[in-house]
Amino acid sequence: MQAGEVIAFPQGLIGCETWRHFVLEANLPGDPVLTLRCLDQPGIAFWVTDPFTIVSDYEVQISDAEGMSIGLKDLSDALVLCILTVRPPPMGVTANLLGPLVINVRERLGRQLVLSDSKYSVRHQVRPEGA
Repeated sequence: MQAGEVIAFPQGLIGCETWRHFVLEANLPGDPVLTLRCLDQPGIAFWVTDPFTIVSDYEVQISDAEGMSIGLKDLSDALVLCILTVRPPPMGVTANLLGPLVINVRERLGRQLVLSDSKYSVRHQVRPEGA
């Protein structure tokens, strides 16, 4: 997937079903945090990152129906991201690990999942390594 390519979320994001078109942008070269900018709602953007950098043994279950809804035939075409939220201390930065974004990079289609029966939280505390 090239920078600036539009990613369509046919069902929108949870709670924001009309936000369906986004662009994924790098902030700085090598920065693990990317910006997911909404094209349907000017001024709306999310910071996102690879959830596996936060929880190394993170697990995402995607059903056949969910995969088919974004044309995902090969898991190697999947990019998994989580939305970050910056809150005042003591929470600081949290990651929504319960509702990851799965993007089919080949088709540029995405879907937000809800990991039912999961140990993950919508407010997983993000700590620098060694903290």
